[in-house]
Amino acid sequence: MDRVTFPGRRSVKEHQLAVRMPDDLLRLIDSEVERRRVANPGSEISRSDVIRDVLYRNLGPPMTTGEP
Repeated sequence: MDRVTFPGRRSVKEHQLAVRMPDDLLRLIDSEVERRRVANPGSEISRSDVIRDVLYRNLGPPMTTGEP
């Protein structure tokens, strides 16, 4: 996949990951998306944003590869 740039982040190589999850976990993710949208009106918050943030908070900061 090509490099993409997210607002406030430098260019990164993106990958997709399909994950199966139970309904209750998906509801928790959706609740967090809605909470963030209310807290930041006008911002575009997605499930992917929330999942990435939760993973980084719990697994550690993004690893750097030395690429520009």
